[in-house]
Amino acid sequence: MYLPKYNQQTDIAALYQLATANPLAMWVVATDDDVLINHIPFLMEPPELAGSKSKLTENSTSESESSSVSIATVSKGKLKAHIAKANPLFKLFESGQSIRKSVVVFQGQQTYITPAWYLSKAEHGKVVPTWNYMVMHASGTPVLQTDKQWLHNHVTALTNAMESATKQSHPEHRQWQVTDAPDDYIDMRIKGIAGVEIAIATLTGKWKLGQNRTEADQSSLCENYFAEGLETMGQALDND
Repeated sequence: MYLPKYNQQTDIAALYQLATANPLAMWVVATDDDVLINHIPFLMEPPELAGSKSKLTENSTSESESSSVSIATVSKGKLKAHIAKANPLFKLFESGQSIRKSVVVFQGQQTYITPAWYLSKAEHGKVVPTWNYMVMHASGTPVLQTDKQWLHNHVTALTNAMESATKQSHPEHRQWQVTDAPDDYIDMRIKGIAGVEIAIATLTGKWKLGQNRTEADQSSLCENYFAEGLETMGQALDND
């Protein structure tokens, strides 16, 4: 990924929050013969902060909890997901074929940037459109998980996380739980899936928000981000 220094995001809390807010990721697995691409929701296990027993949590929203913590100083955590056994990925893992690369891509907020959003347009007109976005790449070696209890714990955790997020945006929502369905039905569905666990080896974050623009243009960008409902992008640029 092309990554100018001013677009680099190394704050582990910010990266973790992007993954938890946008769990549906693009998973790219490359072998010697093929490239398999799937779109799967992942849970990112909170990484441990170096020199501390404390962990980031899904509720880490305070300024102190989201302060800059470098990727280089922490254990990067794990990604957990599941796939259908009918998915070619499952057959690939079962075959023992060598995997050359595995990258999980999380996409945050993104938007087209019109030159009209820059104050410098009125000054000299030397501006062109672009596209700004927030993205994270996580690489690591995937390990297949077929244990029934592991799978049950995973689908329960994934369900609880998604139902909780739905409840936050829709307070009237009645949260569904795995235990709401008959045990034999859940057991039958679990037989059709396999779990995947990835110990994260590298994390790469890119926040392309206009950090290379003048202060006046950045201020104007922030105003337009908020006006368009892109609060995450506006806050990130304002705090950069």
